[in-house]
Amino acid sequence: MQTSKFGIMQGRLSPSINGELQCFPFGKWENEISFLSKAHLDFIEFFIDEEFNNENPLNSNMGIERLKKNLDLHNSEVYSICFNYMIKHSLNEEPKVKESLFSLIENHKLLNYKIIVLPFYELSEINVDNLESYRQVITEILELAKRKDILVALETNIEAVQLNEYINSFNSKNLGVVYDTGNRVTFKVSLQEEIRVLKDKIFHVHLKDKNDKGNVLIGTGSVDFYEVFSALDEIKYKKNFVFESQRGIDPVNTAYNQLSYIKFIKKEAEDK
Repeated sequence: MQTSKFGIMQGRLSPSINGELQCFPFGKWENEISFLSKAHLDFIEFFIDEEFNNENPLNSNMGIERLKKNLDLHNSEVYSICFNYMIKHSLNEEPKVKESLFSLIENHKLLNYKIIVLPFYELSEINVDNLESYRQVITEILELAKRKDILVALETNIEAVQLNEYINSFNSKNLGVVYDTGNRVTFKVSLQEEIRVLKDKIFHVHLKDKNDKGNVLIGTGSVDFYEVFSALDEIKYKKNFVFESQRGIDPVNTAYNQLSYIKFIKKEAEDK
């Protein structure tokens, strides 16, 4: 039986730069891989920055080779990659964005990752008014992803019923969604009901907690994780989880404690 693994977003095992929640760990990305065992985590979700970053190992063959050596050394892998570049650059209107994404997918065997996350926010926001304008580019992405045996997970603010219909309209086993607990709770919806609607379209889960002021430590915000894991158990979700949460004072210790909390709640929900 497949057992879910727990990863963490790149940069969350290092102190924040200028108080930013999402930031590349300059000078520390290799250290983060070695910190995985201390936090009892399985993998890091790497990302392509919102703006080009020479230090990001994914942006060069030399960097990828360094990354692979570090992963082998610490018995880890690249399971998922988040293409954040499309947040500040339009996937539909800037050719360089699609070129960068297609290059990442074309060369996926270098890292053998399983899922690419596409965050449809800001300059690439997808909503009820522009869904069809993205159909062509998503279709092209899926054609390439299918050849490379990669799953494509959309991250979007579209409500669950309409998102499920949109995903189904592509008729592709390679297309699904990222379910982000923190982002969804801000819409004051039932996370349990959304999970039931999306069911097997959920390819990936980002674990995050929020209150009215923003992102907070897991378990201190508005997300009812018992409800979340009860619903995930109901749909027999066995895929992986990635923490995209606050770092706290000591990022590695925070990650370890948040993992312990989540594993406890998950077991309680599944053993009910």
